[in-house]
Amino acid sequence: MRAGERDILRRIEARRTARVAGVVPATPGPAPVASVPLAQTRPPVASLPPLVAPTPSDDPIPVRDVLARLRARQTQKTTIPEGRRIRALPTWDESDLEGLDLTDEFRTATGTMRLRPRQSLALHFLRSLGRGLVGPLGVGSGKTLLTLLASVAVGARAPVLLIPPAMRVPLEREIAKLRPHWRIPTNLQVLSYSHLSVATGSELLESLRPDLIIADEAHMLRYPDSARTKRVLRYFRQYPTTKFVAVSGTLTAKSLRDYAHLCELALRDGSPMPREARDLIAWANCIDARGIARPQDWDVLGEWESFRHLDDAAERRIAARQRFEARLTSTPGVVSTREASVACSLVITRRVAPPLPTVVADALREMRKTWMRPDGEELVSPLDVWRLGVQMAQGFFYRWDWPAGKPDLEWMSARAAWHRAVREYLKLDLPGLDSPLLVTNGVIQGRIADPWMTEPWREWDRVRHRPKPPTVTVWLDTYLLDDADRWRKRHPKGIVWYSDHAIADALRDRGHRVFASGQTPPYDGEALALSTHAHGTGLNLQPWSENLILSWPSSGKACEQLLGRTHRAGQEADEVGVWWYGHTPEMRAAMAKSREEAKYIEQTTGSPQKLVYAAFVGSDDDEPPQGG
Repeated sequence: MRAGERDILRRIEARRTARVAGVVPATPGPAPVASVPLAQTRPPVASLPPLVAPTPSDDPIPVRDVLARLRARQTQKTTIPEGRRIRALPTWDESDLEGLDLTDEFRTATGTMRLRPRQSLALHFLRSLGRGLVGPLGVGSGKTLLTLLASVAVGARAPVLLIPPAMRVPLEREIAKLRPHWRIPTNLQVLSYSHLSVATGSELLESLRPDLIIADEAHMLRYPDSARTKRVLRYFRQYPTTKFVAVSGTLTAKSLRDYAHLCELALRDGSPMPREARDLIAWANCIDARGIARPQDWDVLGEWESFRHLDDAAERRIAARQRFEARLTSTPGVVSTREASVACSLVITRRVAPPLPTVVADALREMRKTWMRPDGEELVSPLDVWRLGVQMAQGFFYRWDWPAGKPDLEWMSARAAWHRAVREYLKLDLPGLDSPLLVTNGVIQGRIADPWMTEPWREWDRVRHRPKPPTVTVWLDTYLLDDADRWRKRHPKGIVWYSDHAIADALRDRGHRVFASGQTPPYDGEALALSTHAHGTGLNLQPWSENLILSWPSSGKACEQLLGRTHRAGQEADEVGVWWYGHTPEMRAAMAKSREEAKYIEQTTGSPQKLVYAAFVGSDDDEPPQGG
């Protein structure tokens, strides 16, 4: 261990001893920042059994031994509440970066590149703590190199790197560029998240037996109930000595629950987030982007730190977020960006759209009034209404395309009646029955026995297994595409971002170079049309600096990723320009919601969000009007 690293560990240890004094004695042992060992009475978040101590062997621990340890822990009295455990964790600060540069230890003999301070710190934590890493690192902050060197830092025997499918070709390009400068491991197995999502991926990790799993764009594992996340969690249950690294520019979207389980996998009992479901739910209610906190939630949060002295609810939430951000980002094993990593400015301009054609305006007005598609299809939820509103604002919608032009009227009638019944039931806003899926399951399981629900379900259940007809695009007006063509003439090397297949087909017919899912765009700086879903994450698009987004994403996480394709380190333009349309309530609501979520992400992770620091230009610069 280098002298600089020893100094850092001594400083962290000194602060740790001060913080835990009077709460729980420091844990003796060779690792100075080892977190406080605690017994638990409930399993941690995401139904992950408590992770047992490492064993010399890589073989899975026998099930009977795991069960015995679980029973033993569950019968022990909790030594300390989660809030107090988190308060007792050690900290690090910016002074710990002084003199820390691990470039020479990871660079090749002929390499000329240097590590950034955050990259050195992350590799230091991996090497010295004996556990994993959590990296809420901004877009363009050097995550790719960190994920490639992580296995070198821990001496992994069989490391696995998980990436989104669209990143495979860009990653190959990046490795070819970095290999002359850095000790890129040759035993690194690269898998896409889609490999874990399909049925054949059930035993994929088991067959590879990794001792280190690195999750790039780790937000792809934010849903504990998804197939890929379940398979990762199951592997850690079976091989608890495996290390885990989670890095992402958007580790959270709108809730602490997006990544609490990832923090536990990486840091175990050193996680700065609650591992108990009760505590996590309470903290989320107090801190989340759309959390609704009850008095008892603030009581649970008060076990860590109290905010009762603040009477104003908004002030209390902001204070809780700021304090959480300080706790998260100062935890050993957590490395986040504190400043924007791009030197150029970012300007987001609301483009003045052409006047709304009468046919589009009338269709939107009728849809909002009746909650029906122009072809008579019933809409179920406000989300369905919003999605259709965004499509129609672009001049089109989809309708059923029945074979031989003969619609199945019985199927359509039963489907419409059931959707109408579900929509009315959702207005009751009952706990545990507040989504179409939950209502459907409630009827199937007999928990909802009202005849006005069971009878429509009986009719729909009788015919719902019939083949669903394909869809066809119906164009109301091409006014927005015409305007996109005008934008392209003024910005001949810009990117047009779209989110619907109908738009892709229409742009292709108009002569745009369109790249959809599975197609990698050339790195030539010429005009493109790209899918926000397929290419809104993972790609390095610095040759471009002008973007037109036809339908603005409503997610702050998605926007951060999308804007980061061109507004990122290596961008040579002085300014990255982004244009968006806000000519209907649905489109303005998407902008407002994404900015709200971006504020939550920045306030809780400390990672600067582009939607917060960008300059907004247009008739509604500061606060785009919400839909209504």
